[in-house]
Amino acid sequence: MNAKQITIPSLEFFHSILRGFRHHEGAGVWFRGQSDSSWSLLPKAGRSSHYLPDNRDLGRFNAWRHDAYPYLDVDIQRDFEMLAYAQHHGLATRLLDWTANPLVAAYFSVSADADKDGLIFCYSPEVFVDLETAKIRQDGLHGAGLITPAFDGRMLNQKGLFTVHSPPDASLEVQPISFMPEEPNLHILVIPAELKEDLRLQLGDYGITEHFIFPDVDGVARHINADTELMAKKSAQQGAAPNRLTHSESDFSDD
Repeated sequence: MNAKQITIPSLEFFHSILRGFRHHEGAGVWFRGQSDSSWSLLPKAGRSSHYLPDNRDLGRFNAWRHDAYPYLDVDIQRDFEMLAYAQHHGLATRLLDWTANPLVAAYFSVSADADKDGLIFCYSPEVFVDLETAKIRQDGLHGAGLITPAFDGRMLNQKGLFTVHSPPDASLEVQPISFMPEEPNLHILVIPAELKEDLRLQLGDYGITEHFIFPDVDGVARHINADTELMAKKSAQQGAAPNRLTHSESDFSDD
């Protein structure tokens, strides 16, 4: 069985199709957005520039765990939870990021690469990692869903989830959904490049902005930068630079 691919022709169609993909506290559909349709659906440790055979990514994780321990700001003891924490902070691991919120996935599918089609993956895991008993070298966990507590506000807003890839360069196996055997467990929504800007604007109307996705000082800066780029683009299209200052800008003038 192959993944089912659906090209999104309009914003109206996008919203209507999301009604068919429900998330039920982890047991439903999970979502992932990628801004370039040519990228593979693999975790960072499984991509060519980071991939090491024979589970050596786990050795690199252990090295990180040893050196990062003095800086941990949360109390984590369980292996998979620590692996997810390392992934959350940028380590190349065998975990792939997903979200319970399709609009968050949509944000990542349109937030970059304006000239390329984006993708939203919709995946239905049926096996889940038991945080209490599972070991990171355990067999039979490829494609399993991993649900951990949110480590911070960013993960909370993004409703972050993970899939396990064992080995890291292994793609997810497309299989029938147990309760709907005629449907695959992986659907791919294609966001055409020409639809990206409109979808990004609509996501902003819904509050799915850089500030929401990254709820910290860096996220505020991302949001202001994105807003500035939009203002500059509109100004260029109108053929004239804006001739007024906002209230906040006038506060910092020399007058």
